[in-house]
Amino acid sequence: MHKYKSLGRVGEGTFSEVIKAQSIKTGTFMAIKCMKHVFESLEQVNHLREIQALRRLSPHDNIVKLHEVLYDQPTGRLALVFELMECNIYELIKGRSQHLPEETVKNYMYQLLKAVDHMHRHGIFHRCVGLCHFFRCCARVPPPPPPPLLPPSLLSPHARTSATLSPRTSSSCPMATG
Repeated sequence: MHKYKSLGRVGEGTFSEVIKAQSIKTGTFMAIKCMKHVFESLEQVNHLREIQALRRLSPHDNIVKLHEVLYDQPTGRLALVFELMECNIYELIKGRSQHLPEETVKNYMYQLLKAVDHMHRHGIFHRCVGLCHFFRCCARVPPPPPPPLLPPSLLSPHARTSATLSPRTSSSCPMATG
């Protein structure tokens, strides 16, 4: 019946709580978003804007992947199973004594803008763009840092190109057992 083993709560919001879980079948670590609202039908679940948006946006390297929707008809409980992210950007920068390296910030901003562009191209507008909604993935390998930029005076007129960053190549729930 249960596909995941609960490993503890990661966070809680107004409408849901998120737990870290491990797939019993594969051993993969996942984030399970357990909705607090009770749903009356699978049809109601399938009409949720969040689920429709995630399905429409998938796949994209810079948008968290929804792996599974778990709905328990008798209880009306809903859980969304996502790839597990290492942390959100707020958690990454809070309490730091030093700033993040400029290239790291550029890379994160590039990934954020690629995700927002993808959303806008699919008719989706993110209403709450905050640091807690942007995650750093531990499962993917971060891209290598871009080569250092040379001053224009060192470049020949034929070798001048614009520098670009590459995207990365490299989230108590009744749906999981304790």
